[in-house]
Amino acid sequence: MIESDPGAQPSVGALAGSNSPAADVPPADEGLRFGDYVLEEEIAHGGMGVVYRARQLSLGRTVAIKLLLLGRYSSAQSVERFRREAQSAAALRHPNIVAIHEIAEHDGQQFFSMDYVDGQSLAEMVRSGPLDVRRSAEVVCAIAQAIHYAHGQGVLHRDLKPSNVLLDVFGQVRITDFGLAKRLDGSSDLTVTGQVVGTPNYLSPEQAAGKQSELGPTSDVYSIGALMYELLTGRPPFLANTLQETLLMIRDSEPVNPRALNPALDRDVETICLKCLRKEPARRYPTALALAQDLDRWSHHQPIGARPVSGLERTWLWARRNPRQAVMLASVLAALAALVNTLLVANVRIRAAQRVAQFKADESRLRLAQLNVASGNRLMSDGDWSSALLWFVEAMRLDRGDASREDIHARRIGTVLGMGPRLSHLFCHETLVNSAELNADATRVVTTSVDGQVRLWDATGGQLLLGPLAHPGGVTSAWFTRDGGHILSLARDRSLLVWNALTGAPTGNPRQLDTTDPNATDLSDDGRWFAAPESNGVQILNAATMLPLSKALRSMTGRIERVRFSPNSRLLALADNTGTVRFWDVVNDAPAQPVLKLPGPTTVLIFDPSGKRLATLLNGVIVQVWDIESGLELGVPMVHPSMVYAVDFRPNGRWLATACWDGMVRFWDVESGKPAKAPLPHGSGVRLAKFSRDGSRLVTATWDSFIRVWDPDSGQLVCPIIQQVGFEATASLGTSGTTLLVASHDPAVRLWSLPATRPARITLKHQRGIQRVQFSPVGKSILTCGDDGCARLWDRATGAPIHLLPHSGQIRQGCFSPDGSTIATGSSDGSVRLWNSESGQERVRIEGHKGGLLDLAFSADGSRLVTAAEDGTARVWSAANGKPVTLPLVHPSRLRAATFSPDGTLILTGSEDGTALLWDAITGVPRGLPMPYSGQVNSVAFSPNGRLLLIACKDSTTLPFSARLWDALTCRPVGQPMPHMDGVVTAVFSPDGRRIATGGEDNCAQIWSGTTGEHLTPVLRHQGYVLGTFFSPNGRLLLTVSEDATARVWDSLTGEPVTPPLRHQARVFSGAWSPDGREVVTCSDDGTASVWDVSPTRASLAHLQCQAEAMSAHYLEPNLGALPLAAKEIQSRWRTLQTPATHSH
Repeated sequence: MIESDPGAQPSVGALAGSNSPAADVPPADEGLRFGDYVLEEEIAHGGMGVVYRARQLSLGRTVAIKLLLLGRYSSAQSVERFRREAQSAAALRHPNIVAIHEIAEHDGQQFFSMDYVDGQSLAEMVRSGPLDVRRSAEVVCAIAQAIHYAHGQGVLHRDLKPSNVLLDVFGQVRITDFGLAKRLDGSSDLTVTGQVVGTPNYLSPEQAAGKQSELGPTSDVYSIGALMYELLTGRPPFLANTLQETLLMIRDSEPVNPRALNPALDRDVETICLKCLRKEPARRYPTALALAQDLDRWSHHQPIGARPVSGLERTWLWARRNPRQAVMLASVLAALAALVNTLLVANVRIRAAQRVAQFKADESRLRLAQLNVASGNRLMSDGDWSSALLWFVEAMRLDRGDASREDIHARRIGTVLGMGPRLSHLFCHETLVNSAELNADATRVVTTSVDGQVRLWDATGGQLLLGPLAHPGGVTSAWFTRDGGHILSLARDRSLLVWNALTGAPTGNPRQLDTTDPNATDLSDDGRWFAAPESNGVQILNAATMLPLSKALRSMTGRIERVRFSPNSRLLALADNTGTVRFWDVVNDAPAQPVLKLPGPTTVLIFDPSGKRLATLLNGVIVQVWDIESGLELGVPMVHPSMVYAVDFRPNGRWLATACWDGMVRFWDVESGKPAKAPLPHGSGVRLAKFSRDGSRLVTATWDSFIRVWDPDSGQLVCPIIQQVGFEATASLGTSGTTLLVASHDPAVRLWSLPATRPARITLKHQRGIQRVQFSPVGKSILTCGDDGCARLWDRATGAPIHLLPHSGQIRQGCFSPDGSTIATGSSDGSVRLWNSESGQERVRIEGHKGGLLDLAFSADGSRLVTAAEDGTARVWSAANGKPVTLPLVHPSRLRAATFSPDGTLILTGSEDGTALLWDAITGVPRGLPMPYSGQVNSVAFSPNGRLLLIACKDSTTLPFSARLWDALTCRPVGQPMPHMDGVVTAVFSPDGRRIATGGEDNCAQIWSGTTGEHLTPVLRHQGYVLGTFFSPNGRLLLTVSEDATARVWDSLTGEPVTPPLRHQARVFSGAWSPDGREVVTCSDDGTASVWDVSPTRASLAHLQCQAEAMSAHYLEPNLGALPLAAKEIQSRWRTLQTPATHSH
């Protein structure tokens, strides 16, 4: 029989807990008066007691109150046990034991009050998996110290388990539930011999056997060990189907080694845990204090007192407990020995063959994953990010189980998704879509399909607002009126319908037109008028009512083929089949001048934004701009080599864009008719070119169903290419160019959210270029140093400015002290200033140099600062008062670099005189001979252990140029040179010293062995000088910055790109990693520093595969590559993406 009040299983904020459901209590906002207390909420419920959160009225504090479950009906034994629990706990005053405030009786109900602990129990924390090893050790150490104190006060707990240990909001351990506690002074006990007391999974063997007389401090030590076992592995030491089986296992079986369940565990921690779980009390820690001391030794990396149980000892102990089974086992082993001996050689050979096969399989899988990454990177270079995602996701699938590779893939995919276009909504019809249009403020979308249906959608939430609205006769297109209040739809049978955009009701009967070409008709910009050619003229209709403005306008010379309203809706241009263009004054319902005479009919009529100019297209290849007031040609004709499919004025009216069959989009100066800038090349004929309403972006569509969005000023793509399934893809941009609606000849219309001008998470701005950037040591702030004479401190989370740190010259260098309390900045005026990073106040000003600062660095302990300047000296200063510590360290020429050794005893300097020198950091005396080069030394570094020196130079006499390792003791070269084909600008060690990254004027970064200088990866290429290389905190990733205006993150083990290029508008000077490795910051000559999120995506592999297939409209076939998805399959993927279950790992 188990005799226990197992307490309660607390939720957040509970004191102690229960394994049974909580009883009904009044809601917290009502409360229940109970003497000096108001019971607010039940927080735990056990076999014999219930715990409430309560407010003590007299003291105005929140406490926990425990009452007997049966109240005044409780048995005398229950009351006595309840009072003993309270008295046992009340006698203890320890910061890790929940304190008892009052033991009393109210209306015949026994109760006691205690601290209310706002936090979680260990049982709740371990449900999601094992705790971190070091955190587990800290928690168990605190428990052991508290229990040792209790033993010293004569109290044995007897029911230690995860649910009886709480962690408050400060992470402090609090032990509770002394309901089964026993006095160690020999006083009477309510439990008789033979009864099993406590919670089964955490009982000591003597408790499991009911030997109450043998219980002592080592019994609680065993329970602490069982609790520690669960924190480390996520499960108790023994698990069985029944209580009896559990007790037998505790008595007779050894627990599974924790490292078998959690291979990441330290062996010493496992030894400590298993010593607590010895069957014999004498072989456990004699006291809980001894356990705490061993854990403390482990946490300080000192040898522990416990020794692991050997396999032989474990077997001997088992045999002593199970003599019969031991004899039987020995017989079986003897019988099997011969068989084992026979099979041993064969087994070894099989295992060897399996290892070879597994190695080859792993190697093939790795190569295949790398090929997938390479395919994705090629598509990224071509601008097709959506298709690249397919290959990246497949590479991630192949590398499942390799945590480090999975992290790289997750970062790669996360940055592509974060920086690229995001598929916001999919608007689906049952049949092929004919048209799609955004309203003026991009909040609604109207779509039509070949089955004659019109639908209205919410562009924000993606819901269907109206429809399907049936337009018999095969609807081909639909438009919004300017105010969005009505929708016009045109069908193949030439019928035009007007719909109320709020109710979906038609405003009248269909109006019959003489055309089915929506491009031949036009809706005025103010949404009032609709014009369409008729057989012998033009009809102008009220767009809301379809009533005519006047009698049909009659053509004077031929059949009207195109009409177009001016932007102010006052003028209507009419083009006929003879090449005559006339104008009609809509306001006065009368003809207007001039009349334009073209050599032939025009297929394009388009006004510029001012309404004073008109563009026409003759013979499909000649665009001409006309001045409407004079009727004269403006500039020379814009002649194209092949068919022009689209013409659009930029909203500022200065440029005209044309889309041509030769794959070019050309920009023309409206005044002169001459090319305004270089054309935008495409891989196929361009059928659409259209500016956003603000003119900041241009969308183009090609015949091969690719959509591109451009910055018309820079000629750069502002987002990756978007590929469609259907033929004849069309697209339109929202007002600011950040919303893109795409439709093609398939049943789905896609709404994309495009990244802002720069897809960085935060952009920090100076008035001029930024030379240096750095995260604070704790990662909460960012330091930028600019050519505008200011350093600035920014909040990392929000980008808000914190402090302005001014100089009188350009600030070329800046850094935090190792503890983050001080900022050092160095200027072209030769001064160095030390700032309090909290207040932003200048603390020390140093003005000992006679030339501009080129480098500075703190010693590892932050007590000293070394500076290197154009005056040919390096100087060492006290960081406390700014006074010199040594004499100047002099070179004949400008110093480019200076740094401390890891232990702070040495300084390494590099100069334009072609030498690097090692100095004693205390005396300022040179240590060893100069390390000579025939060109300027650009970069110097110590290895993390201080034994090697890394020096990079621009050598003027030899090719290739190189970085080189040197021995710090002898100043002699080590290993082989690390060559570049031009000067080496930068060279750094990885944090563990195993790798070196160099960057040079040959536009390359390279990765080398940190001990031999051997080449490790393919070359990492940029389009300009590589100005900086920066390893991530764990050394796995490398950030490079370049004169080509980009930065990029690479896998330092394989040389594969991890992110797309991180773009600025000018050369990128420097960069840095956040301490958590989740973000990088880069700074540029364009006056900005950008914070980029390079953290791994948290989405599941299934979700990422669906997302890649929905975005690219393709799927991967192992033998055939990327194949297009059917429309229904795309819709299926989209529906799957809306299911939350696919999002998490």
